Amino acid sequence: MATDRKTKNRLTVFVATLCVYLAIGNAAMAAEAENKKNWSIQAAVRYTYLTPGGKMGGTNGSDVKQTDLSELGMESGSGAWGVSIGGQYYRPQFFLSGQQSSFSGYGVTSNDISQGDLTIPAGSAVNTTMDLGIYTAAITYDFLEGKNKLGLGLGLMGLDYSVDYTQVATGVQITIDETYPLPLLAANYSYFWKKVELAGLIGGAYINIDGDKVGYLNIDVSARYAFYQGANWAWMASLGYRYIGLYMDISDGSNRFEADLDFTGPYIGVRFDF
Repeated sequence: MATDRKTKNRLTVFVATLCVYLAIGNAAMAAEAENKKNWSIQAAVRYTYLTPGGKMGGTNGSDVKQTDLSELGMESGSGAWGVSIGGQYYRPQFFLSGQQSSFSGYGVTSNDISQGDLTIPAGSAVNTTMDLGIYTAAITYDFLEGKNKLGLGLGLMGLDYSVDYTQVATGVQITIDETYPLPLLAANYSYFWKKVELAGLIGGAYINIDGDKVGYLNIDVSARYAFYQGANWAWMASLGYRYIGLYMDISDGSNRFEADLDFTGPYIGVRFDF
């Protein structure tokens, strides 16, 4: 896809994310402005092992035929670090998070892959690499408090996706590289029992702009245990499982790319509360 278009999209993601971050901070401050200030700050790091599945394909015509990731040798998982920071002011909460994952494989494409003047014919041995970056800024509001917490919110997600196909015999390389900002809706639930917290999060996003359709679904469940709870700070270890669903139908002139993918796997992490 065109380089200037990618640069424009990345700039849009940066500016929009910054605006959302500033807006949610102001919203949280205003929500309880008449009450006594009561902040909590969280910082977390996690290691997630995701396994990709689904299919994808590209063409310089109208009919896209996709190849399953297992045929491309991409059924193996890959680990990646992610970080998040956030805060709570009474019931409003806000957070920023990011994770970049990379996958690769060697296999045989069952359909032609083409973009512009380049074509990798069906039946060709290919090396494929795929990168998935997800960056989120969001605010939620707790409608329930106490042992059971239920929050609803919205935000902005930056999706940075790329895939490289390289034909082994000829060295021909076809690259798809896209960045999109997506409006995000989210709901979270947690249950506290002594030092244990059980939590679930579901979030979704979708855009349809200039014929480009991108959809995203995230489901995250976890259990956390507070190893230390002091007057001023605490730390918790977490064990969880994540599902990411990603749908893409994008075009640039005569070039089209379609993907129907999922990424699933466990994670471990640690969170510090101040």
